[in-house]
Amino acid sequence: MALVRWGALIGYAVFVLAMGCNVSAWLDWLADLFPKSIRGTAIGASTFSASLCGVGGALLAGRLLRERPGMTTYALLYALAAVVAYLSISTFWLIRDRAESSAEDDTPAPPIRVMLARFAVSLREGNFRAFLIGRVCAALGFCMVPFIAVYYQSAGGGGLRPDVVVSCGAAMTVGMSLGPLVLGRLGDIHGHRLGVTLGTAGQVVALGVVLTLGGIMGCVIAYLFAGLAIGSGWVSHNNMLFETCPHDHRMAHITVGNLVMAAPLIIAPIAAGALVEVAGLRVLFWVCLGLSAVAVAWFATRVKEPRQLLMERASETLV
Repeated sequence: MALVRWGALIGYAVFVLAMGCNVSAWLDWLADLFPKSIRGTAIGASTFSASLCGVGGALLAGRLLRERPGMTTYALLYALAAVVAYLSISTFWLIRDRAESSAEDDTPAPPIRVMLARFAVSLREGNFRAFLIGRVCAALGFCMVPFIAVYYQSAGGGGLRPDVVVSCGAAMTVGMSLGPLVLGRLGDIHGHRLGVTLGTAGQVVALGVVLTLGGIMGCVIAYLFAGLAIGSGWVSHNNMLFETCPHDHRMAHITVGNLVMAAPLIIAPIAAGALVEVAGLRVLFWVCLGLSAVAVAWFATRVKEPRQLLMERASETLV
């Protein structure tokens, strides 16, 4: 069993490392693929489709675990996920990239000193710093997601069977599909700060439900609003990253934003586990609720919509 735990941890670490190596380039390419006016809608629609497929996956996983409980079923599910991942990534060959059809030569990668200089320019921008502070606070408040399943299997959460909790988890993929679809379009019209704020408010609702409502109904609603928060993190957070860039190298801006977010995302689950061992699950949920509420208030009062800020600066320049 110890070998299995270490294998799972090492495998997940390799996955995160591999994703971290290309995520900035991937996001920069994604930002360039769609015009700003429809970028949120396009990303939201793609996330909607992917997450909606995930609903069926979660229901299938729950059924398999109910009929064939044990570690073998988890291995089978991972193998099926890998096959689906390979098939889905192959569809990117069908995308027409404007950069590929351009006659211009590839721009060489900038030296490290240039990248570091762009990092400094990004971090000196006050609204970007405020955005990152809010996102870090929200991320710390969201470290409770893995513990939702633990709580609803406990006596305090209703003592649900593991397969029932997995099936209830389909509600999270529903939230992850509907949330980006709506928030992406709203962001294109009104700005993406709105989506970040509403997504963080979804965390508050999820935590409030966990603390007050047990059983299947509580589990479904908690996962639904957790999914909304996750979906917002994909479409609204990334579009805010794109639009807060204060210089000519968006990839450097995305990279420094991800680096700032990395430390709390690594530490938070470990700290949450330690807190649960000492004080219990409900104390963790109350702490996360407080952090999430602070994040909502911060976004509402301290973070400015980048488009509005750009208009204000343009007006000041004209004056």
